[in-house]
Amino acid sequence: MRRTRVRRRRSLHVSRMIMNHSKPPKKLPIPKILALIGSLFAAQATHAGLAISLTSTPLGGGIFDYHYSIANSGPEDLAIVSITDAALGDALIGATLQAPAGFLASYDSSLGFVDFIGDASVFGAGTTIGGFWFQSGVSPQGQFINFEALSITGSLISGNVDLTITPVPEAGTFWAAGLGLVAFVISQRRRSIVQS
Repeated sequence: MRRTRVRRRRSLHVSRMIMNHSKPPKKLPIPKILALIGSLFAAQATHAGLAISLTSTPLGGGIFDYHYSIANSGPEDLAIVSITDAALGDALIGATLQAPAGFLASYDSSLGFVDFIGDASVFGAGTTIGGFWFQSGVSPQGQFINFEALSITGSLISGNVDLTITPVPEAGTFWAAGLGLVAFVISQRRRSIVQS
């Protein structure tokens, strides 16, 4: 009696598969599932193809210089790139904000957005555009590092900015370098006098 129940269940399952034209489900091992999910995310990141780099230099007195470069290696042109975590209410950003020719730049002090907008130009696929610049009284640690971009077809891309902080050489370093240069010039003159 038990065998007939098992056979009936199997035959019901087989008949359902035939009626639905489906194959029995395959069980994927967990490593394969994780690899599949990872490849989907890698494909999405490759499709985005947008890298934004920021070089920040402390100028002293609590003021920082910010220089952005935008590299679009994706398949679509971009219309706007926004830094979404800028400092709120920083008057220095609005006063110093610059963009290269063909682009506009704006700062919304109430939302903390710095927008780089294509005007006569766009962020074309396969191009790198630099020259976006401003100063701020806020340190780059934890701010100015998230972005969103909008393609001309309406696709949204978001990510993190690659941050590089360049230190400003101290005045003592300039004095030491200058002294070394003077010593080098004097030694060269002495050699030329001795050889003549």
